Amino acid sequence: MLPSFTQMKYVWRFGMTFSASRTIDVISNNSHELIISHTFGFTKLGLFSRAQGLMNLFWTNVTSAVTRVAAPSFAASYHKSPHDLLSDYRKSLTYVTVVAWPFFIFAAFESQTIIYILFGEQWLQAASIVKVLVYSQMISILVTLAPNALVAMGKVNTRFKISVITAPIHLLGLLIASRFELLWVAWAFVGTSTIRFLLYNYYLIKLLNFSYKQLYDSVRPSLLITFISISLVVIISITTKQYFESDVISFIVNCLVITIAWLISIFYVKHPISQEIKFL
Repeated sequence: MLPSFTQMKYVWRFGMTFSASRTIDVISNNSHELIISHTFGFTKLGLFSRAQGLMNLFWTNVTSAVTRVAAPSFAASYHKSPHDLLSDYRKSLTYVTVVAWPFFIFAAFESQTIIYILFGEQWLQAASIVKVLVYSQMISILVTLAPNALVAMGKVNTRFKISVITAPIHLLGLLIASRFELLWVAWAFVGTSTIRFLLYNYYLIKLLNFSYKQLYDSVRPSLLITFISISLVVIISITTKQYFESDVISFIVNCLVITIAWLISIFYVKHPISQEIKFL
């Protein structure tokens, strides 16, 4: 079969709509830099950037790789049947949350030490911002693959619509928050993440027969594993911290604790990811 240009307009329309939604997302996600620098100054912007940089470690190194794989996988599943896409989407939620949630909460718990190691003592005030941004990240991870699911269904216009709705809301939230203090700006991110979570799930319920019960059932094992892992870290940190000469040593011990606790708990809970680890 020879290539044809008869359907080119649909390809262009799809590509342009997708690119437009991504452009809006990028502008929206970075608009806080202008607002913070104008209102609070570059020192406060530096603090916020360090906090956001710590949270973005997961998105840069893990989520970006997962989304690149998820897009073609979701599309192939949808071509088989919408039920296959729903099943794969739920499975992806189960897998990504079991890694993301322990990471985010542990990063918030050890934020001061991590910032000290990565950026230096002068940025330690960013730890309080991390403790707020972690709520935004934990909500966002629940819909991080939702855009891929919509695109797989050919609903790129829906993705664009969500971007158009959330961008001005986020900007307005930032402008209002900037009238108060820097932590309020971090809470504005939490608000935007919540709205985005509700919008994406509204359309997934409408287009894919998804439900909040299915969402809960998908992430319930991850919730339990996160609770077990973080609880052990907190208990051991409180009981043993007095015996360590520096916070860095305590941090290293806690890293080992959460890694071991996470591995044990995923096999104890029989999380689906445990089957993947067996093959490593």
